[in-house]
Amino acid sequence: MSAVNASRVSRNWVEVRGGGHNFERTEWASLATIPGVRVLPAAVSLPAATWELPEVRSIAQSWGLALPSLAQEAQRAASTAWVPKGILFPHQHTAIKFLTTHGGGVLGDQPGLGKTRSAIVSAQTLAGHRPCVVIAPKFTRSTWASELVATGAISDPSEMVCLAGRDVTASKTWRKDARWYFLHFDVAEAWANRILQLRAGAVIVDEAHYVRTPSAKRTKGTSAIVLPIQHRIVMTGTPLANKPQDLWQLLTLAQGAYSWGSHLAFRQRYVGAINTGYGWHDNEPTHVEELRDRLDTCYLARTIDSAGVQLPSRTRESFIVDLSDEERAQTSVDSLSERERLEIVEALATGRVGREAFRIMHALRRHTTRAKVGATVELADSLIAQGESVVI
Repeated sequence: MSAVNASRVSRNWVEVRGGGHNFERTEWASLATIPGVRVLPAAVSLPAATWELPEVRSIAQSWGLALPSLAQEAQRAASTAWVPKGILFPHQHTAIKFLTTHGGGVLGDQPGLGKTRSAIVSAQTLAGHRPCVVIAPKFTRSTWASELVATGAISDPSEMVCLAGRDVTASKTWRKDARWYFLHFDVAEAWANRILQLRAGAVIVDEAHYVRTPSAKRTKGTSAIVLPIQHRIVMTGTPLANKPQDLWQLLTLAQGAYSWGSHLAFRQRYVGAINTGYGWHDNEPTHVEELRDRLDTCYLARTIDSAGVQLPSRTRESFIVDLSDEERAQTSVDSLSERERLEIVEALATGRVGREAFRIMHALRRHTTRAKVGATVELADSLIAQGESVVI
């Protein structure tokens, strides 16, 4: 048998060539049913998520081909790790080692295990001196800013550039010299070209279950930013391991556009999708062990119990709610008439709030209340999607 060789090896791919073989007529052809594997007459492409599969390793060894070892990546990652300020718990060290060893991945830990801090340290390590980007819901902005300060990634919350609005040319939030950038899903498509100019070293997608539907506009906009960036960390507290059909988009964001094949091929292989004549219908999960073996190299999900963590019974967290310019003007004292201002001043001076003063304050508060309702709904939707119970 003529020897083959790994003619192109990277963190994410191995391309097999050589020996003048038609690979479609050898045992390599049996791998073509695995989503993400490409078997052509002159070459076979193996994404990193398949390297640990027994079937792949067996065929590679029989042809004298040694696939890359993750142990070497672990040593490299440990030698270049960015050291943060603050405390890291043992389970966070495990998450950081997993993400840096694999160049990114999906972090699906249960809420409360400190995914944000683990992702920050991993992104700083992977990105080196290049910028990092966070794509997340609006309500998480204050959390990201405080965690970046706590870890020493930035020295002040204002150093995190928050890209806002869909009119990029008119926005005053853009600058090219920052270390960390934050934007939410709904404006990702508008900012994609500007973000790509940064040549960012790492990107984090937080609350990624918001973009698990491939056809959604917010998913396409997020993908336009994420996929060209080398190191990608995808975070979600929603348990997805038992819903393979929801995993494909997140795995594709984390590992690349072709690493898991097409969405349909993924569904056919792992959810038993069939064409009923009225469209494709998903059945029960199939090839479960194969999928589990592949996920071991790119998907880390733990509960509080499995991580052995003792957490406090209650955690309080503040969220910043953005107001539009119009809402800010309507909640300003400047929007009041002279008579209304005198009513407020008298109420403050005497400590007695009459009916008219109460009406004025209620009118001012109504606009901020509307903004808080929207943010509360967004936060509740996220928690419910993660399997949490919510009381409002």
